[in-house]
Amino acid sequence: MPDFDLDPVLVNARHCLTWAAICQHYLQRNPKDDFRQLLVDLLDAEQAAISELTHLLRQHDVRPGDLGVFTQLLQQARARRTDQARMHFIQQGLEHALKWYAAQAESSDPRLRDLWQRLHDQLVPIENRFSAILSQARQ
Repeated sequence: MPDFDLDPVLVNARHCLTWAAICQHYLQRNPKDDFRQLLVDLLDAEQAAISELTHLLRQHDVRPGDLGVFTQLLQQARARRTDQARMHFIQQGLEHALKWYAAQAESSDPRLRDLWQRLHDQLVPIENRFSAILSQARQ
């Protein structure tokens, strides 16, 4: 067992699994091209994060195969019926994730700070693109 808390890694891995499932669900709904590309990019980022997080967990003898998703978050995502509502839901989730990663990078164990910063940095351009598309749609 590590001499640092793995709970944030476990929770974040579940969040990433959930957001990957949300992206896959939304991609099955045939979104518009700009939204489709953002979903693909977000799915790629979440899958990369999952890979990195589960690798870390396995290094500390934690089996990530039993993690599962956050069912309530997935249900909330599935309740969105339009591309606009789905994009807004994802953009809010990205904002929340970026704040969480920034807080973790500041306050977590030093051995995890680079991980949190890397995951934060890979979401920033995606969140910026979601925000830009949503702001154009409001005009």
